[in-house]
Amino acid sequence: MPLQTEYNKDTIKESILNKLLRYYGCTIEDATPKQIYAAVATTVRDQIMLKWRFEKEARRSEKAKRLYYLSIEFLTGRWLHNNLLNLCSTKEYEKAFEELGLTLRGVLHEEPEPALGNGGLGRLAACFLDSLATLNLPAMGCTIRYEYGLFRQRIVDGQQVEVPDEWLTYGNAWEIPTQRDAVEVCFGGQMVENWVGGTNYVTLKNTENVIAVPYDLPIVGYDSDVVDRLRTWSAVLPQNFNLEKFSAGDYNGSTEDSNSIAAQISKVLYPEDNTYNGKKLRLMQEYFLVSATLQYAIKDFKRVYGTDMSQLPEKVAFHINDTHPAMVIPELMRILVDEERLPWEEAERITQATVAYTNHTIMAEALEKWPENMMRETLPRIYSIMQELNRRLCQKLFDAFPGQWDRIGHMAILAYDQAHMANMCVAYSHAVNGVSQLHGEILKHTTFADYYAIMPEKFYAITNGITPRRWLMLANPALSELLDGSRHILAAALLALYGKPPEGPDAELCRQLGRRLGRQKLINTIQMLQTYRGACAYNVGVSHVLGALAVELEELL
Repeated sequence: MPLQTEYNKDTIKESILNKLLRYYGCTIEDATPKQIYAAVATTVRDQIMLKWRFEKEARRSEKAKRLYYLSIEFLTGRWLHNNLLNLCSTKEYEKAFEELGLTLRGVLHEEPEPALGNGGLGRLAACFLDSLATLNLPAMGCTIRYEYGLFRQRIVDGQQVEVPDEWLTYGNAWEIPTQRDAVEVCFGGQMVENWVGGTNYVTLKNTENVIAVPYDLPIVGYDSDVVDRLRTWSAVLPQNFNLEKFSAGDYNGSTEDSNSIAAQISKVLYPEDNTYNGKKLRLMQEYFLVSATLQYAIKDFKRVYGTDMSQLPEKVAFHINDTHPAMVIPELMRILVDEERLPWEEAERITQATVAYTNHTIMAEALEKWPENMMRETLPRIYSIMQELNRRLCQKLFDAFPGQWDRIGHMAILAYDQAHMANMCVAYSHAVNGVSQLHGEILKHTTFADYYAIMPEKFYAITNGITPRRWLMLANPALSELLDGSRHILAAALLALYGKPPEGPDAELCRQLGRRLGRQKLINTIQMLQTYRGACAYNVGVSHVLGALAVELEELL
C-alpha cells in the first residue's frame, strides 16, 4: 500500500485495519493488544517515512554540515506518544481509536521501554537529538543497539532481583535495518608498518573481527518536516556458524565463537567491570561504537564531497558525549593516517578541528582510565597512536611548564600505567564544555585548570536542558490544550483583521478581540503563548502557569 500523503481519522483507521489484515490475518476484533500496537506504530512510521524521504532528498542537495553525536546511551523513552506529539497527530489518532473501540492509553501501554539508556546522560542525549531535529539541524545520534539494556528490577521477598530487560522480544516497530552500511571493526592483532613514497602507515593482521550492523531510528522534529536519525550498532560475529560441525552432531561446537567477549559487545549496557574481562568488554564496546560510526561517516563524506579530507571540519562534526566515545580521536587519526595516507601533522589538524567534547562530571571515577596493558593488547594500533599523541602533547607541555614533571604527568594521556581518556579529549578537541555555568568554572579552575592555563579559548559552559514540550504535553495535556486553544483564538482574531471571517463557536469572541487589540498586540500575545507552551519545563501545575500567564497578559494587553 503506498504511503498516505494525508493522515486524518479515516486514513488512519484504514491503515490500521489493512495492516492487521495484511500482516496478521485478523480483524480489529480478534487482534491481540501487541498486534494492534504494531499496526498503529507502523502506521505512524509510514507518516514519518514520507517526511524522511523528502527530507533526505533536500539534505542531499543542500550538502549541509552534519553532526555525529556519539553517546554510550540514549534514554529515549517510548516512541509512539512522542512521535504523535511531534507530528501533531494525536487528536486525529484519538478520533480513529474511538471509532475502532480503542483508547490511546491502552495502545501506548503495549510499547516496551527501549533499553538504550539508563539515566541523566542518556535522557539529555535523547532530548538533544529532539531539539536538533526541531531546529532543522542535520544530525545523527550514534550508540549501541543493546539487546538487554541494563536490567529489569523485580522485588522478591523484599530483595531486589535483577533480570534481563528483554525489550526486543517482539521486535522494534521503529527501527530500520540498514545492512548496506555495515562495517567491520577489528580487535587485537599485530601491527605491520608499511612505507609507500616516503609515507608510513600501519595495517593489522590476525585480528578478531566483528561486523557492526546499523539500525536507524527516525527522530522527528516538532511540527516540522525534518527527520534526523538515531543509529544503533549491533555486533555480529562473521562466520559464526560451523555447518560441518553441526552436521557431525557437534551442536555446541558449531557455534564455538558465541561465548567470546566480542560476541557480547551489544548485549548489555554498562556490564560489570570489577573483573578483567568485564573491563575489557567495556573497552571493546566503546571502540566498537566509535570505529563503526567513524568508518561510516568518512565513507559518507567521501561519497558526497570526494577525497579531499581537508574539507572534513567544514562538513562534519564529531561530538564526544562524556569520555565513553573518547577513542573518536585516535580512531579518526588511524583512518586519516593509515587509510587516507595523510601526513601526521595534517591528520592531527583535521582531527582537532572536527572533534568537540562535553564533560558531564568532575568526579575522578567518571574520568575514564584504562590499563595501558589492556589497551596495548586489545587495540594495538589505537594504543600506538595514543603513544604518539602523548609524546607530542608532552613536548608542548614541557615547553609550557619546564621541569614540572608532576604537573605534566597529571596532564598526560599515558601516565602511571593508565590511559587517561579525559586528558586526551581536552588536549585534542577544539571545544570543551561543562554542562552548567558553575560546572564550566570548576572545569576551568579545578579539574582541568592546567589545560585552561594554556588553552583557555576552548573552554565553554552550555547548560543542560530537557525537551519541555514533551514534558508539558505528556504531564499536563489539559494545560497544553489551554495554551493551544488560546493561541488559535488569537490567530483567528488576527486573521479577521485581514478580512477572513472567523468560524465556529468562538467566532464572536475572535471578532471582538480583533477589533479591541489590534495587529501588533495580537502578534505579541500569540508569540508569548507559544513561548509559554514551549518553556513550561517544570511548572506543570495549572495554577502556577496560569498565574504567571495572567500577569504577562495584563501587562501586554
